[in-house]
Amino acid sequence: MIDYLTERTRLTGLALDKVGGSSQAFDNLYLPTLHRAGFVAPEYASGQTGDHVPGGHVMESVPGLYRNVLVLDFKSLYPSIIRTFQIDPLGLTLGLRQQDAGENHTVPGFLGALFSRDQAILPGIIEHLWQARDQAKQDGNAALSQAIKIQMNACYGVLGSDVCRFYDQRLSASITMRGHEILTETAVQIEAEFGFKVIYGDTDSVFVWLGNDLSVQQADAQGPN
Repeated sequence: MIDYLTERTRLTGLALDKVGGSSQAFDNLYLPTLHRAGFVAPEYASGQTGDHVPGGHVMESVPGLYRNVLVLDFKSLYPSIIRTFQIDPLGLTLGLRQQDAGENHTVPGFLGALFSRDQAILPGIIEHLWQARDQAKQDGNAALSQAIKIQMNACYGVLGSDVCRFYDQRLSASITMRGHEILTETAVQIEAEFGFKVIYGDTDSVFVWLGNDLSVQQADAQGPN
């Protein structure tokens, strides 16, 4: 635990007994880059509110007892969505200004969000953390790997909290609702292309039933395929 807390302190810049402050940790990562880009942040949350933003998608399960179930998990789904779809507080501000410029300049989100394709900060932060975590895993530094994982996931969580200065429901919705879309489409594609039944899914994983007639060896071999 001490090793983990030490790595969190080094990563976030917060005092050892304050590393649970996700919003402050996000500010420490985000604000210097924002300022160097020539922008200032709002003092308090001032983004769009009043909409219903769902959390992680939970599929309706198919109750029963099953043999040979594969659990397919997306690696860091929410950070991946942030990187892929340019989800970013500054990018949202600039994207909305470019809403008449077309899809060559913006990436659509949800609840009316548009994100700039050309200028964003958070995807770069996520990319840096991602590479650092991969390196920590290679080095066998479990404490640092866990600290980075928590920080990457917190980059989503703070955007959905009104104590964060960048809080805007279009940001959090563009992450969770994209996750719903990806998980649902994944289940459809698995059933259509491979003929296996998806019996459950939750946030970033799907449970795929291969059938009860396979041996353990056959089921294990099916997973990598």
